[in-house]
Amino acid sequence: MPVKFSAIFKNTNVKGYFFFLLLTTVLAVIIKLAKNYDTTAVLDVNIKNIPKNLVLTDGGITSLSVDYITTGFMLVANDFTKTPLEIPFDQLTSKSNKYQLPTQEISSLVASHLNAANQKLTIRPSTISFDADSLAQKEVMVVSRHQLDYSSGYGLVQAPTLRPNRVILTGAADVLSAIDTIYTEEVRREALNENTTITLSIDRTNLASDIGITPERVDLDVKVAPFTEGAMDIPISIINADATLQLFPKQTKVFYKVPIDAFEDIRPSDFRVICDFSKKNTATQVMLLEIEKKPEQVTELRLGVNKVQYLIVSQ
Repeated sequence: MPVKFSAIFKNTNVKGYFFFLLLTTVLAVIIKLAKNYDTTAVLDVNIKNIPKNLVLTDGGITSLSVDYITTGFMLVANDFTKTPLEIPFDQLTSKSNKYQLPTQEISSLVASHLNAANQKLTIRPSTISFDADSLAQKEVMVVSRHQLDYSSGYGLVQAPTLRPNRVILTGAADVLSAIDTIYTEEVRREALNENTTITLSIDRTNLASDIGITPERVDLDVKVAPFTEGAMDIPISIINADATLQLFPKQTKVFYKVPIDAFEDIRPSDFRVICDFSKKNTATQVMLLEIEKKPEQVTELRLGVNKVQYLIVSQ
């Protein structure tokens, strides 16, 4: 007949064995934790109470390495309560734009942080050093990085606009002096068929971590409408001519897209097509055409004829 597992634990000898095993394990752990150990701790450094008109720039000492002797109990406690070592700014001494502090002067602060009072500490490096610069502000242009696609028959009424299109950067003066433009995160939208606003974060990839941005997000306004195609015959105008010319042909057809609700407002006088005599090809007697003026609502322009021949009638 099989012996039930629960019945084993009802046996007094077995219970005594497991109690003894547990007790010896706990005692072994306590003895191990009570021993002293040579150890090295790496402490992140945080400078607090920095004056509002200063900023510590990149490149300073951000951590300390500390050799000391401590008990296993303290090692475990420090591992569970690992926090940055905070050093008041007024303990640093300034020389030019550099702020320094010999680590020997903060040995008591380090010992307290590590719960290692009355212990001999070896702290590396020997000196904490930070570069500092005056805090400045600068207004810079924001450029959106967007890729927009539209449903069939739809398009942009006007170029997408950012609100706001400029932001305020706050940081070290010498760092800000090299920044004139910043960019938004990349965004893609497909099959747009109505007006929409897209909220974009500023891309911090190439910015120092201590630079502040106000605001940190901007809105991209996209105005979309159904479009239709139109075409008009437009006379060709000559500019920079020092002679009387005859053109072949004298007009060209302009094809365009326009929002449906603006189609009836488009007039031939809203367009101007020119050819520049100073850019003529004398060998072929040909001039290229350019669209110099168009209605604001019109997009996707193309010419039925993009070049003309000319004949000099008189000079």
